[in-house]
Amino acid sequence: LLAEDNLMNQKIASFFLDKAGYDYLITSNGQEALDAITKGEQFDAILMDCMMPVMDGLTATKEIRRWEKKVGCKKTTIIALTASVLEEDIHNCFAAGMDAYLPKPYKSNQLFELFNELKLA
Repeated sequence: LLAEDNLMNQKIASFFLDKAGYDYLITSNGQEALDAITKGEQFDAILMDCMMPVMDGLTATKEIRRWEKKVGCKKTTIIALTASVLEEDIHNCFAAGMDAYLPKPYKSNQLFELFNELKLA
C-alpha cells in the first residue's frame, strides 16, 4: 500500500514498484489508507507518507495499530516516508508504531534494500 498525497512522489514510487513487479494500491491520505486496511485489504507493507491531508501518516499508523490489536491480526510492516531528517520526527515515526524510516527523496535501491532488511522482498 502506498499512502502518499503528492502526485509526483506517487509516480516515482509507482515507477519503482512497477519495475520490480509489485502489486499495490495508492491512497492519497491517511484516512484512505486506514479504510483500505480496516475493510480487509491485506498488504505486505505500507509505504506511509508522514505529512498528508485529512489524516497524517502518524495518526493513520496509530489507528492501524489500534485496529490490528483489536481484531488480533498480524501487524503490517509500515515504512515512514518523510523529507524530515530531524531526530525528533524520526522518533515520532517509531513512537507511532512505524517499523522503518526512509527519507525522501529516495532511490529505488534504497527502497529495495530496506525491503530486504525487513524481509519483504
